[in-house]
Amino acid sequence: MHPSPTHAWYLRYYAPYKVPFAWMSLHFILKSACVWLSPIFMARLIDVASSQDPHRYGWALFWAGLQLALVLLNFPTALISMQHQSRLSRGLSRDLRLRVCHKIHELSFLQQESYRSGKLQSKAIHDIETLEQFPRVFLNQILGTTLSLSIILVSIFIRAPKALLVFAILIPVGVFLRLHFLDKIQSSSHDYRQSFERMTVGLHNFLSMNIITKAHGLEAFAIEHMRPKITGVFEKGHRFDMTAEKLGAASFVSFTLIQVLFLFISVYASMQGDITVGDIVMFNAFFASISGSLMGLVNIFPMMSQMKEAARSLDELFAAPSEGEDAGQPISQVSGQLEFHDVSFQYPSTHRPALAHLSFTARPGEPIAFVGPSGCGKTTILSLILGFLKPTEGQILLDGIDLRSLKLSDYRKQIGVVTQETVLLSGSIFENIAYGLPEIQEEQVIDALRQAEAWDFVSSLPEGLSTRIGDDGLKLSGGQKQRLALARALVRNPRILILDEATSAVDVAIEERLQDTLRRVTKDRTTFIVSHRAPSIIHCDHIIVLEQGQVQAHGRHWELLGSNAFYRQLAG
Repeated sequence: MHPSPTHAWYLRYYAPYKVPFAWMSLHFILKSACVWLSPIFMARLIDVASSQDPHRYGWALFWAGLQLALVLLNFPTALISMQHQSRLSRGLSRDLRLRVCHKIHELSFLQQESYRSGKLQSKAIHDIETLEQFPRVFLNQILGTTLSLSIILVSIFIRAPKALLVFAILIPVGVFLRLHFLDKIQSSSHDYRQSFERMTVGLHNFLSMNIITKAHGLEAFAIEHMRPKITGVFEKGHRFDMTAEKLGAASFVSFTLIQVLFLFISVYASMQGDITVGDIVMFNAFFASISGSLMGLVNIFPMMSQMKEAARSLDELFAAPSEGEDAGQPISQVSGQLEFHDVSFQYPSTHRPALAHLSFTARPGEPIAFVGPSGCGKTTILSLILGFLKPTEGQILLDGIDLRSLKLSDYRKQIGVVTQETVLLSGSIFENIAYGLPEIQEEQVIDALRQAEAWDFVSSLPEGLSTRIGDDGLKLSGGQKQRLALARALVRNPRILILDEATSAVDVAIEERLQDTLRRVTKDRTTFIVSHRAPSIIHCDHIIVLEQGQVQAHGRHWELLGSNAFYRQLAG
């Protein structure tokens, strides 16, 4: 779905649905015909009833039969119109949400950080729900009102052309109201959308930090931190509501006053013999419809403004440059040797590099560890290895090929990752271990759990592998979650293994068993380890000590004990 960006937003987003849109509109017209034409039929029946025409019974049956036929037609056409409307609006939501999901994966690591998850959730939920309302607004307010007004104007012109002079007053009033309020409505809609996104991000952080907040008795602080964001949504929303209501109220008063004047003129014209009693009833019904129709047109401005703002919000996301991770050379198997050649990296808007001139070679079966104080560059190295970041200088080679020239999704299928913050699904243990591997067998999952020293506690659970662990592993301890994350990495049989504080939450006895397991599973894999605990790294063939993005020392465990104070303190 990539219409030209020069088109209006509704053409950009609804262009692929031309046929459903046309059929939906046709059946909506057939469905609504009985409502639009009812005043005409009523007027003619009243005139027939008061006439002395010898054929008046036939005319009465004709007009009543026509009305009845249109009423009966309403039921099937209403269902068909709604079927198209639902498929159109729900289809747009489905397509846009899938497109948002694809776009999120296309964004670079830094772009995702800048959007933050709460803001992306707002775009994927609130903005798309707003755009979903366009078919309903188009049918009821735009198409319905336009056709209804056309029927009314033609009927009045045929029966009493002089009555159209009233519209010389009515139409300028509507135009004035639109021009006066439209800018304010658009401005307040934009402010409300931005305020809502800030609140969504704040709520995401509020929920993420809830355990820390309660543990430190910071509930009052957290509430006060959220208060301005929630209050901001109230204030911006209230301003938008009041602006829209001023427009609606001013429209109602103006149109109602003119309706009374129009009715008086119609009665006077009937007394003069210019129109019939049926025409008075028809004109009165028409004018009530005109008031409602024009107010409906006026009321769509706030809705269309919100939709335009939602489209602009999504445009911001879709216009963000894609990383093009899958444009490189496909790969199927790798040996796993990774080489950093004079690699430097600097984050945008920072004054010094996070890494400077880093060089090393990581070979299968020779685990390499990175240690150093917080902020020394360990996480940046892992992000570079994963291809989340790209060097600002230097090269990273996989089996002698520049990582930037490879199809990164293929490359990452060769990687098993245990992150510092364990992320789990709310489903079962099996679903967590087998994530993304629909063909995996239960025996393979159990074997991975054994390697991760997790099978003992999993097998003791009442439902075993089928045990549901709650949101983000709520029902598990920190050590249990880490072991499940390790099993999830190992079940993939990766050529490259990344362990970022993978055993920081397990107890000493289990960690000792895990180290024996890790020595076995890293025997023929390229392994990168980040840890602040000596037992996790003493067996590594290469240990690199970092400080402020630069290598301060490197060697094996026993070499660094005698030569580097930081490492000696770490191992002490």
